[in-house]
Amino acid sequence: MATQQLIIRKPYGYYRNPMALGAIMVYLGVAVLIGSISAVVFVLAFTVLLLVYIKFLEEKEMELRFGEAYREYRKRTPFIIPHFRIRK
Repeated sequence: MATQQLIIRKPYGYYRNPMALGAIMVYLGVAVLIGSISAVVFVLAFTVLLLVYIKFLEEKEMELRFGEAYREYRKRTPFIIPHFRIRK
């Protein structure tokens, strides 16, 4: 069942797609660890496809489901590269 409430607390407060970044890093790490150039190329191709899917399909669906709340969240939260604000 799809999420009925927009979740913006950690880790989603740092960037919008922590699961995607985690999967990409794990697969890329394994590809580098085993020393396979073809595996690295495959992971990079998979990364491009995944990010295009998220950006153009999943984000549109999220905007339809959550409306203005998602648009505001998208404005202040990076897509895939996290930012960590130091609070004083």
